[in-house]
Amino acid sequence: MSTTGSAVSEPQQEPEPQPVPTRHRAAQARGRRIGLPLRLYARLRTPTDEEFDDIGRRLMRRDEPAAALVAAMRLPRGDAEAVSMRQFEQALTGRMPPSAPAALRAFFATVEATPAWVDHDLCARGAAVYRRLGQNANDVLLQLSLIGGYRFGGPPDLLVATGGLTGSTSIRRLGETQTWAIEVGQPGALREHERAWALTVHVRLMHALVNETFERNGRWDAARWGLPINQADLAATLSLDPPIGF
Repeated sequence: MSTTGSAVSEPQQEPEPQPVPTRHRAAQARGRRIGLPLRLYARLRTPTDEEFDDIGRRLMRRDEPAAALVAAMRLPRGDAEAVSMRQFEQALTGRMPPSAPAALRAFFATVEATPAWVDHDLCARGAAVYRRLGQNANDVLLQLSLIGGYRFGGPPDLLVATGGLTGSTSIRRLGETQTWAIEVGQPGALREHERAWALTVHVRLMHALVNETFERNGRWDAARWGLPINQADLAATLSLDPPIGF
């Protein structure tokens, strides 16, 4: 049978599996034991294998919009596309500089685009409940969110490497986290350019700056822990913070 003129298709190659850090699925028995009280309290089901695999992949994913902004902030002064912290702070208040570089505009186009599923009335109800918790919220922050979270590898190691758990720095960091948690619970605080919204966007940039620094300085073992600040650890941290947990 002649094949003249017929197209011969190349065999399809299977996509290469995305790398996952060695910490993924390590010490599962310990993780289940530590997480049991939270799982029972929140009535959480056991994740499927597919969900576990997705968590592993997200350990190697960064915040790409913020990473692009950081790259622009690292450009030499005088570069037309360089972004300064002053420009960022102006945009944070809703005053985008007229000559703002493309990276700054793209980042704020992302953070200012409120998803359709956001229910501001429900946010207001949740904030009202949170404000009624009083000292209980601080107790959860200290004894569950922070102390409990520090029992897992990854983010605590990064905090140690950055000096975030050293001496007075740890007290300052706790104060900053508490300030954010209080502001999130204020009426309307998560609407665009309000106080809690601005604090959250600022933290997003700080995370991206730290991630970029440790991705390139050789002090972080990404093969073991994943990226310094990755999407899986961010989701886990938010799930343990008082405003989200309650």
